[in-house]
Amino acid sequence: MTDPTAFENMKIVLEGAVYDLDFAGTVTVKNRSEMINLASLSRQYELEMVLKEKENLNQISAAIRLKAALKNLTAELLPGISASTGDFAGCHAEIKFNLNLAIQETDAAELLGMLEELWGKDRRIVCTSRKIQDNHGLASESTEIHVFFDRLLTEEQINDLQPMASCCVHSLEALEHWANEER
Repeated sequence: MTDPTAFENMKIVLEGAVYDLDFAGTVTVKNRSEMINLASLSRQYELEMVLKEKENLNQISAAIRLKAALKNLTAELLPGISASTGDFAGCHAEIKFNLNLAIQETDAAELLGMLEELWGKDRRIVCTSRKIQDNHGLASESTEIHVFFDRLLTEEQINDLQPMASCCVHSLEALEHWANEER
């Protein structure tokens, strides 16, 4: 039997941090998915949550995603080979917020600034807003905001996963507050 990989260890710590928040009554976990891409031999793990007391108001959700590529697994299992290529064991983290409303350009700037204060200036934050209309006249609006860390998360930073989950809660609270303000 082999030892768990760095991705597996970080996935378990993240899952524990988010489910602790669920158990404490802060959030409700809405979805959990783990995908293995057999073509690229990559893995992805995602936990989606909403604020417990705000579940049905604005339906704003947050998802924390961990992704690891084949080169990350190779770096761990074949350290001699990966040392020559500069690859490292670990994974990439990404946060995604979903809002069931479209936002204007000025609102996007405000939201990006607000999230930059929470996540830090060294994060890349991207906002995408869309309105979808079908041939029956039904329309829906949505906005996705992604927080990218743009660096590899290694087992040495495994303790950063708990604060990452807590920062998602603070971000959800801030987004709920923003959505409840009159525009």
